[in-house]
Amino acid sequence: MAMTVAQQALVHPLVVYNYRVIVDSITMRFSKVEGLVWERSAITYRDGWSFLDGEMISTYRVDHYAPITLQQGLISRDTQLLDWLKKGDARMLQVLLCKSDGEAILSWQAHRAYPIRLTPSTLDASSNEVAIDTLELQARGWSLNHPL
Repeated sequence: MAMTVAQQALVHPLVVYNYRVIVDSITMRFSKVEGLVWERSAITYRDGWSFLDGEMISTYRVDHYAPITLQQGLISRDTQLLDWLKKGDARMLQVLLCKSDGEAILSWQAHRAYPIRLTPSTLDASSNEVAIDTLELQARGWSLNHPL
């Protein structure tokens, strides 16, 4: 029996090409988002009076967040990114993974993200590539939400 479109959406993996990036309620255009990485480190120590005696105890309480990398094509007179870099303040960053109709399926929210590095494209007279700025952000944490 053939599956309906709604049934197919429940069993097939999501596509990653349809997304939006929102920085403090301002939709910004980015062609690539990388670095939504979360790690939890294990801390192990011995409990007791001596490092030779005592029980080994492990805790998993230290969270690490990798820098988030955003890339966008350079457009003249687009000052949204430049305004954020001048202020340098921490902002809420949302990455929305969307269905074909634009409705959000998943949402990553980076909390208190602030810019740490901007790298413009290499300028090369023998090339005809698009100028792309690479922005690195550091966030205090992020969460994954299911809007549906």
